[in-house]
Amino acid sequence: MRGRISPEGIKEMMERFQERWNVGDIEIEGACQAYAPNASALFDEEVRVEGRRAIIAHYRRSYPTAASMGCLTLKLVGSEFVGERATTVWEFVLQAEGEVRQGRAELTFAQRNQQFFIVEEEAIPPSP
Repeated sequence: MRGRISPEGIKEMMERFQERWNVGDIEIEGACQAYAPNASALFDEEVRVEGRRAIIAHYRRSYPTAASMGCLTLKLVGSEFVGERATTVWEFVLQAEGEVRQGRAELTFAQRNQQFFIVEEEAIPPSP
């Protein structure tokens, strides 16, 4: 996203991500544009994915249709800004094909030139 990294900018980016997800758009021009080209993501404690294209491929395998993507709701529950980086924690609810999944994820954003992106994503396992 263009501009300086800020709480408002991150919120706007994630609202756009949610909107794009909810219309079934995970292409580079859609929801995953929020990820840096060299972003990394750790899904489900086991699956590490490196790079925006690999993240898109992971989402395509996990959610092959718009119906399987369902309706995503994101809620920011914490953030810390240090220089040109921000670490945020999000709660999510995904309602799709008669099922509801809930969880949390930590997203790290970084400023790159005149834009900021998600550079790291990590699923937060549920508490025992």
